[in-house]
Amino acid sequence: MADPRAIENPLSNAHKALLTGVLCLLSLLCVALGWYTGQIALFGAPAVLLLAVVAITDFRPIFFLLLMSLPISLHIEFSPSLAITAPSELLMFGLMLVWGLYVLVKRNAMPRGFLNHSFSIWLLAHVLWIAVTVIFAQNKVIAFKFFLAKLWFIIPFVFLAGIVFKDWKHIRRAVWCILVPLILVTIQTLVRHASHGFSFEMANKTMTPFFPNHVDYAAMLVVFFPLVLAARAWYHRGSIEKTLIDISLLIMFVGIFFSFTRSAMGTLLLIPIFQLVFKLRLTRISVAGSILAILMFSGYLIMNNNYLKYSPDFESTIYHKDFDDHLSATLKGEDVSFMERIHRWVAAVRMSTEHPLTGFGPSNFYENYQAYTVLDFETYVSDNPERSTTHNYFLLLLTEQGIIGMILFGILVVLIFIEGERIYFAMRNERDRNFVLALLVSQLIILFNIMMADLIETDVIGTLFFMNISLLIIMDLRQQGKLADTID
Repeated sequence: MADPRAIENPLSNAHKALLTGVLCLLSLLCVALGWYTGQIALFGAPAVLLLAVVAITDFRPIFFLLLMSLPISLHIEFSPSLAITAPSELLMFGLMLVWGLYVLVKRNAMPRGFLNHSFSIWLLAHVLWIAVTVIFAQNKVIAFKFFLAKLWFIIPFVFLAGIVFKDWKHIRRAVWCILVPLILVTIQTLVRHASHGFSFEMANKTMTPFFPNHVDYAAMLVVFFPLVLAARAWYHRGSIEKTLIDISLLIMFVGIFFSFTRSAMGTLLLIPIFQLVFKLRLTRISVAGSILAILMFSGYLIMNNNYLKYSPDFESTIYHKDFDDHLSATLKGEDVSFMERIHRWVAAVRMSTEHPLTGFGPSNFYENYQAYTVLDFETYVSDNPERSTTHNYFLLLLTEQGIIGMILFGILVVLIFIEGERIYFAMRNERDRNFVLALLVSQLIILFNIMMADLIETDVIGTLFFMNISLLIIMDLRQQGKLADTID
């Protein structure tokens, strides 16, 4: 078997020298043009080109830099329809191009069996259907932008990651690259929140500018929590690394608690149950039971318009400043954020009947949903100034990509858990088994959270979702003997 480290660099020394020379000339040209035209931005071109040289000759450092940037990137909005998260999305876009060049130069770059793995096949089917729905989209421009963004999410975090993660030591490094900045952001959030007495009212503001709201912040903490928990087994008792991980777990737990995010707090407490589902081989029963329950409940709501019985009282459905009142209001149907979700869900279901096969097009929900809302479910935040969408990812897919798009993604999710259980029991050692279990629990936490939010489209949760898929494929290939079991 070839040395896995040898395939990370597809360029010969002659190619590197030629490439470096060309980029040096381009850098000098950019500086000269900047001086001549007075365009200061051109003076930054040499740094960008240097980054390009590093990425092309060995993209691993840039990939790890991307991982480090995930918790600390800033959301920059150029217009209501154009925004970017920097530097993470800029690095994703660059690495997408690097991966394309890499596989063109070296055809056997991907691990053997990666591209024809069942996860890869269904993921590609999901992406191809998105491309189809762009053609039929109501607004094709924003739909095409969405498709491009989806590509620079999936290609770096699934396919390029699949090349990087062939070596086990790079998996360890990836966890640390995300963990360190995430803990630093959590500490600064807790310190700022403490200065306000950990008030519920300030829970949505103290994580800025790194996270736009407490939902994204808490979701990343709870989704990454199982991976950090599994990392404890990588180090000996009393080691500096294990001590740091234990401290990090405590900080993450406190961060989730004081985020006052119901979905994150709930799924954190459910982690032991999630683990038992896979350990006791209950995945198929759980999946079948969940689908049946959803179908039966949906059928009940639709039949004779029973959903209208649960419309809120506009006057009493308000935002609460105390967390206890917030939880109590949720149970009573008087919390504005929960009832506004139902307002969007009703609109999404009604929209789905208009274009059932291809939907309204990717990223087209916001521009079209108001005409399909029901006034009985309106809340005082229904004007939607933040331009958010359905707050349920499956309903978002139903409205934007049609029933086919929702089914394709649903099959991918179900396959991850059913095949993931098989991979878990096929692992030959406890280290690998615990890590696969952590990946599955992380994906299950994402599944629970996307029932209440559209987190797959964010750079903090969407990236982890796709990276987990890549890691599960790699772990499966490793147990099949298609990858060398390198240990640092």
